[in-house]
Amino acid sequence: MLQPFSHPPYSPDLSLLDYFLFPKLKKQLKELNFADVDEIQEAVSDELRNVQKEESSAALQKLCDLVKACIYTNGAYFE
Repeated sequence: MLQPFSHPPYSPDLSLLDYFLFPKLKKQLKELNFADVDEIQEAVSDELRNVQKEESSAALQKLCDLVKACIYTNGAYFE
């Protein structure tokens, strides 16, 4: 079970959307043309429905590991 911990300062490296979901959506939707906003919303919704639970779980676990490392290093750079 995950333990609660304090939230580190914002970093795009620590955002699940920025490092997992948005790149995945961009890869699937690039070079497609849409007639209107409704088509965009439908395409994005379809892609979000296709994200596997296992992928999401693995990405969330990786995010937790990165946040812990950030907290332990007091926000210092690490690889």
